[in-house]
Amino acid sequence: MLSLVKVPLIFTTALFYDRSFTAPPSPPVAEEEQKKALKVTDISLTERLIPPAGFLLKTTYWTMSAAEIASVLAIQYPSHNLAQHIRTLLSLDSPETNLSSIGAITPIYLLGSALIITGTLIRFRCFREMGRHFTFRLTLRENHKLVTSGPYSIVRHPSYTAGMMTVVGSVLTLVGGGSWWRGVGGWNGAGMLPKICAGVLGVTAAFCVRVYARAAKEDRYLKQEFSEEWEEWAKRVPCKYLPGIY
Repeated sequence: MLSLVKVPLIFTTALFYDRSFTAPPSPPVAEEEQKKALKVTDISLTERLIPPAGFLLKTTYWTMSAAEIASVLAIQYPSHNLAQHIRTLLSLDSPETNLSSIGAITPIYLLGSALIITGTLIRFRCFREMGRHFTFRLTLRENHKLVTSGPYSIVRHPSYTAGMMTVVGSVLTLVGGGSWWRGVGGWNGAGMLPKICAGVLGVTAAFCVRVYARAAKEDRYLKQEFSEEWEEWAKRVPCKYLPGIY
C-alpha cells in the first residue's frame, strides 16, 4: 500500500512544478521591451526558446509522473481491464524492470519534492513582489521599477535560485530511486518512451540552468537603467543567488 500513498504526492509535486514554470498574468512581452533591456537589434535564439522550453519541461514532468502513477495502479490492481495495456505501454513486463521499486518513497524522492515545492513557493512570492514586471524573458517594461523588497531584499535573483531548485528537484524525483524511469531500467531498459522522456528532460533542464545563469547579464542592464538606485541595492544585497555565499 506504500506505493498508493505516493500517488497524491506525485500529483501534488507535478502540480507545483507546473505552476513554477507558468508565467504569472501580465501584459504580453513586446520585442521592443526585450531589445531595450538587452541593448540589441535582434532577440537571441536563447530568449526565443524560453517559452517552448518551459512547455517541454512541464509536458515531460507530467508525462513521467503520469507514467509512474499508472504503473503503480497497474501493479496494485493487476486484474483491472487496463492493467495489461499499461504494462505493455510502459515496459513493465520487460526483463530489466524491477516492479517492486516503482512507487517507493525514497529519501531522494522526498528531497526532490521538497526542492520543487519550496522553489515554487519562492517563485510565487517573486511573482507577487514583481507584479507586472515579472516575465520569463529579459525585458525592461514601460515605467519599469527596480524591485528590491521581499525575496529581492535577500538575494538579487531569488527567482533564478528557486528555478534551479525546481530543476534539480525534477531530476531527483523523475529519475531517482523509486521512479518509473529507474524501475523500468532507465537508459538500459526496454522501449523508447523512457529514453525519449529522459532525453527531453536532460536537454530542457540544461537549457533552463543556462537561462538561470544569466544573472550577471540582468545585473548589467539593470545597472545601466537604474544607476545609483541599483548600486545602493547591490551594496545592501551583494549576493546574486545564495545569501552570504554567492
